[in-house]
Amino acid sequence: MFLRDAIVAEDVAADVFLKTFVGLRVQYRPQHFKPWLLTLAKHQCINHVKQAVERLRGGSADGLDFARPGDPTVAIDIESVLGHLPAPQRIAIKLFYVNRYSYEEIGEIQGWTSKEVKSHLQNARRRFKLLWDRAAQGTET
Repeated sequence: MFLRDAIVAEDVAADVFLKTFVGLRVQYRPQHFKPWLLTLAKHQCINHVKQAVERLRGGSADGLDFARPGDPTVAIDIESVLGHLPAPQRIAIKLFYVNRYSYEEIGEIQGWTSKEVKSHLQNARRRFKLLWDRAAQGTET
């Protein structure tokens, strides 16, 4: 469910299998195998998502693009307003609205707690609305 694509999940599972096989020689403790394996798999998924964001968007999560078919001026206006948000708020709002990640997934990707994600999104929404309204009135920040 975390990766949302069966083919990608199979690839990541193969990577987890290889890391498990190699790691068994060094880190194997029978009483801790299940938590160790779950942690390894979770981190492999997180790493894959981070790398996918960078590969597909040509940069970090902050570089996600709002461009959609239709009216390109709206995407430009949105990017302009987003440019005035602090980086954590901008990243959170892009991951939530563009990539449709949940709060938990954003927290895993960025290394934030659930409260930090909620705070960044709440502040980003409030600040975005304020900046959007100012831009619509023709005034700057």
